Formats: sequence, structure tokens, C-alpha cells
Amino acid sequence: MPTPAPRPDRGEPRTVGRDPEALLERLLGVGGRTECLTHLERVPARASRQVPWPRWAPDVLVDRWRRLGVQTLWTHQHTAAQHAHEGRCVVLATGTGSGKSLAYLLPALTAVLAGRSAADGRGATVLYLA
Repeated sequence: MPTPAPRPDRGEPRTVGRDPEALLERLLGVGGRTECLTHLERVPARASRQVPWPRWAPDVLVDRWRRLGVQTLWTHQHTAAQHAHEGRCVVLATGTGSGKSLAYLLPALTAVLAGRSAADGRGATVLYLA
């Protein structure tokens, strides 16, 4: 773990490193903020669960993601992608780097690929709002 650089104004580290417990303790210890805390719950890490790609996913997309190292999906990716593929509204809230983009892109790009051969020639449109 890298050693945090001292802060020029107080000589204290800018970060606590990668330990979330240490960061929480530091935040709670600054300026008596414990009274501002209304709820604290420590949830233990869970084992990850992976599932195969959905059958409706086009081979071209699955092959590309596999070449990028994504061999299977996490359960939350599969569930979210399945709901979106079936036309349901989806809200997916997970941590950074957990695969939310893939959960959105899989059904979106599937629709775009299917739309290229639509009988009316209109294709499909995907709108991404960030």
C-alpha cells in the first residue's frame, strides 16, 4: 500500500489508503461529526456469482467481450440486461467498476444490431444519458 503524502497545511496524509474502515474512522473523527451520522451499517463482503451469457445475446457481441476478458456475466449484469431486453425500465446501482455499462450496452447493442435488418429500414436508436 502506498504511503500517503503529507498535507502541506497540516502535515497529515491526504488519504487513508485503501482501507475503508480507516477512512470511515477518520471522517468520523474530524471536527466531532459523529452527531451528524444517523445510520452506520457494516455489510460483509459476499462471494461473487457468475452466470453464462443470455441466449439472446448476439454471438458477435459475446465474442468481442470475451476477447476483452469478459468470459461470463455477474448475476446483477445478467438480471439488469434481461429486464432491459424485455422492455422493462431498469435502475442498477452498484459500485464503480462493477459492470453497469455492460448491463446497459448488451441489450442496447443487441437492439441496434437487430434494427439494422428491420423490414421498415428504420433500425434502432439508443439514447445514453449521463
